[in-house]
Parts: sequence; C-alpha cells; structure tokens
Amino acid sequence: MGWLPYILASTEVTPLGTAASDIVSYILGYGAIGVIALAFAFRYIVPRGAVEAARADLIAENKRLREEKAHAEEQRDEALRIARDQVVPLLISFNSTTGSLLPLLQEIVRYREVERGHGPGRHG
Repeated sequence: MGWLPYILASTEVTPLGTAASDIVSYILGYGAIGVIALAFAFRYIVPRGAVEAARADLIAENKRLREEKAHAEEQRDEALRIARDQVVPLLISFNSTTGSLLPLLQEIVRYREVERGHGPGRHG
C-alpha cells in the first residue's frame, strides 16, 4: 500500500523516525482532513486534472509512436522496393557480365604467360 501503514505502525524509533512520526501524528490530529492530506502527500489520492493530463500525454505519445512506426514501415517498404527493382537486376547483370568476361580474362593471362615463356610446352 505504501509508506503510511509502516510509518503509523512503526515501533522502532530513530531521530528521523521520531520527527516523521510526530509530523504524521500531528497531521492525523486534524481527523479526516489530516488523513486526506496524508493521502495526497503519499499519492494515494491523485487529483482528476493530473489523471486527465497524464492520460492526454499517454494518448499523444501513443499517437506519435504509431506515426513513427508507420514512417519506419514506409521507409522499409521503399528500401525493399529499391532493392527489388534496382539492386537485384544490377547484381544479376554483374554476375552474367563477370561470367562472360572470365573466359576472356583467362585467355589474356594464358597469352601473357606464353609470351613470357612460362606457358605450357615451354620451360624457361
């Protein structure tokens, strides 16, 4: 429940505990008004305006987070669309180009080795 029952039922008294106990006893001496004052002080009773303000803040934050999530999803979808429409075809083209050039590059390397005397059939 909170601190109020512990303060009221406290049997161990320290200098700070004595001061707190004295203050609580003094406030409780006012009867129902003292109890209500302590309930406000220990946040057992919260004013309606504070509850409404907190609720409005939570609703606003929830709305902001939903908008942020929607924006992030839009960015993700755009990135996936770009990858699908531009990057994948580029990679396929690069792969086929590399596959086509590889035999040509191997032939160039073989030709240079033969020119330098390191090719097959030559011992140098």
